[in-house]
Amino acid sequence: MTPPISLENRLGSETSAYLKSAAGQPVHWQPWGEAALAKARELNRPILLDIGAVWCHWCHVMDRESYENAEIAKIINENFVPVKVDRDERPDVDLRYQKAVSAFTGQGGWPLTAFLTPEGKVFYGGTYFPPDERWGRPGYGMVLKRISEAYRERPNEVMRDADKVFEFLAKVPKTGSEPLDKKVMDSVLQSAKANFDPVHGGFGSAPKFPHAEAVELLFLAAGTGEDWALPMALKTLEEMGKGGVYDQLGGGFHRYSTDERWIVPHFEKMLYDNAPLLVNYCRAWQATGDNFYWGIAEGIMRYVNTWGADREKGGFYASQDADISLHDDGDYYTWTRKEVEALLESDEARVLIPYYDIYEYGEMQHEPSRNVLYIARPLETIAKTEGIAPEETQELLNRGRGKLIDARAKRQAPFVDQTLYTNWNGMMITAYLEAYRTRPDESARDLALKTLNRILTSAYQEGEGLAHEFGSGHSDVRGIFDDQIQVASALVLAFEVTGDWNYLGTAESLMQLCLDHYWDKSSGGFLDRDPRLKGAGRLLESPQRVITDSPTPSGNGVAAQVLLKLYYITGKEDYRNWAQKTLEAFTNEVSGAGIFAASYAIALHHFYQPPLHAVIVGQKDSPLTGKLIQSFHAVYRPGKILTLIDPQDAGKHPLPEVVRAQIQATVPEVPTAFVCAGTSCAPPTQDPLKLEELVASFK
Repeated sequence: MTPPISLENRLGSETSAYLKSAAGQPVHWQPWGEAALAKARELNRPILLDIGAVWCHWCHVMDRESYENAEIAKIINENFVPVKVDRDERPDVDLRYQKAVSAFTGQGGWPLTAFLTPEGKVFYGGTYFPPDERWGRPGYGMVLKRISEAYRERPNEVMRDADKVFEFLAKVPKTGSEPLDKKVMDSVLQSAKANFDPVHGGFGSAPKFPHAEAVELLFLAAGTGEDWALPMALKTLEEMGKGGVYDQLGGGFHRYSTDERWIVPHFEKMLYDNAPLLVNYCRAWQATGDNFYWGIAEGIMRYVNTWGADREKGGFYASQDADISLHDDGDYYTWTRKEVEALLESDEARVLIPYYDIYEYGEMQHEPSRNVLYIARPLETIAKTEGIAPEETQELLNRGRGKLIDARAKRQAPFVDQTLYTNWNGMMITAYLEAYRTRPDESARDLALKTLNRILTSAYQEGEGLAHEFGSGHSDVRGIFDDQIQVASALVLAFEVTGDWNYLGTAESLMQLCLDHYWDKSSGGFLDRDPRLKGAGRLLESPQRVITDSPTPSGNGVAAQVLLKLYYITGKEDYRNWAQKTLEAFTNEVSGAGIFAASYAIALHHFYQPPLHAVIVGQKDSPLTGKLIQSFHAVYRPGKILTLIDPQDAGKHPLPEVVRAQIQATVPEVPTAFVCAGTSCAPPTQDPLKLEELVASFK
C-alpha cells in the first residue's frame, strides 16, 4: 500500500455551520474547490464526496457512526481525498451529484455519498451507509475498501463508468418541439387529482411532502371552473394543519411526514417549506373566512419571528435541526403521558389528552412512550364526551397548552442555522408580503421590506447579480440563478404592496441580468448557475436547467411567472415573448413530471388566463386611496395584480395600452380604480365597495 501522504482537516475556517461541525472529525475533510481536485490528481486517489446539511438527521448519524470512527477515518485518509459539501451553501454542486448518484442507484437524498475521479466525475455512490452490515446495506468500511481496490486495480472500468454518467448528465434536453398547449397544465392538474389522498389530503402515500406549489395551482384552477380543486386544496391544508407535521405548540411546519396521516414528521424545519405554505394558508383563509387557516398562517409567522428571523436588521434564517443527539428523534417536540399529567391539572388533562392523542404508547419508534402532538378529535366532541361547556373546554385547552409551551421552553432546543440564503429569503419576503395583503399587519410588511432592502444593499454587485448569502460571515458563492429570480419575484410583489416604482425597476434590471447571463442560448430556458463562472470539476460545468419543484419551486417556472407579471404590469411585449420562450423550452420535459411541474403549470395558467389587474390612481396619503387598496386586498382572487400611481406620474410609467388609454380618457381628479382583465376594462370607480365587486367577478 502506498505510504499515507499527509492531509489535514481544513473545515475549521469555513463559514457553513454544517462544515464547521465536522472540523473536529478525524477525517481529513477538504472544502469543495479546485484545490481538492488538484490534490486528488497529485495523489492519484479517488475523491470521497459527502453532501449533507446541518438540519439532516441521517447526516448526523453517519457523521457520528462513521466519520468520527477512528478505524473508518483511517481507511478514508489513506485511500481517498475526502470532500464535504453543505447542500444549502452549494445547491449547484448538490444538484449535479444528486443526478449522478441517482443514475447509478435510482435514488438520492442526504447524506449523499459519492465517489469521484480526480476530474470530479462520479463512478459510484449512495446515500446513508451504516458503519457495519445491517438492514441489507453493506458496512461502510467494506464499501470504502472495495471502492479503493476497484480504483487501483480496474482503473479503465472505473473511468468508463464515470464517463458514461458524465455524458448522460452533460446532455441538455432538446428544446421543446411541441407548441405551447393548455393541455400541459391540465395534465399536471390531472396528476394532482389522480394522486390526491381523499382521506388524509395531500398527494401520494408515505412519505408525504407538502407540495405547496401544487396546492397553489389548485387555488388558481378553482377560479377557472374546476370545482373539485378548491375542496382538494382545503382538505390538504386542513389535515396538514391538524397533523404532527405542523408544530402544534410552537407553530411552523416540519419538512415532511413519514406516514400518510401527517402525524409523525421528520422534525427539521426549513425556511423554504414554511414560506410557500404561509402563502397557501393565506389563500385558504381568503377563500373560506375560516379562522382555522389563518391560525396556521399566524403560527408560521409566530415561529419565524421567534426562532427564524433577524428582526433588527432583516433576514430569515435557513433552518432548524431535527434533534440534538444521535439517539434523539424529535424529543424536543414530543411528550410522554407522564410528562403531560405532571404539568396539568386534572380538568386540563381531560381536554388535552384526547385532543392531542397523548397516551401511554405514542408514535415514536426509538421511544414508544413519546407522543407527537396532533389534533385527534374536535373540541366539540371532547366537550360532549366529558360533559364540559364548550367555552370552558376552549379555556382549559388554552390554559393547558400554555403550560406545555412554558415547559418546552425550558428544554434544549435544536440548533438554528442562522445563515441568510438569498433565494430562500426571497421566498419568505414574498410570503410575508402576501400575509400583509391578506390581513394587513405592518410588522409583517416591515420585516419583509427590511430584509429585501438588506439583500439589495449587501448582496448585490453590478453586473454579477446577487450573492447566495448575505449578512456577516457568509461565503462568497455567487452565480446561482434561484437567488436572482426569487428576489426578482419578491421585488415585483414589494412594488404592488408599496407603490414604489424603484422596486419594479430593480426587478426589471435583475430580470435583464438573468436574460443576459443565465439564458441557455442553445436550448432555451434558464441555467441554474452563471456559465461565466468556472467550476471545480467537469460535472459542475455541465449545463443544467431545472423545471421540477424539488425541493424548492423550479427556477424556470418562477422565471416564467415573473416575466408574465412584468408584462401584465408594464405592457412590454418582450416580457411575454421571453415567458413564452421559457415555457416552450420545456414542453418535452414536463409531461411526465406530474405535480412536480406545478410552478411551470402556474406560469402556463397565467399565460393563458391574464390575471385581473387593478390600477389605482391617487395620492398615497389620501384616505380614499387607502380604502381602495384595502378593498382590492380584501377580495379572494388568486393571481390578481395591483399597480399604484400618483396622479402626477400617471403618464410617466409603462402600463398596458388598454389601461393607459382609459386613464388618459378619464383624467381622474379623485382617487380612482381602473380594473382590467386581458383586453377588457370595467368602467372606472371611486367606490371601494364597487371595487370589491369588480375584483371578485370582472372577467
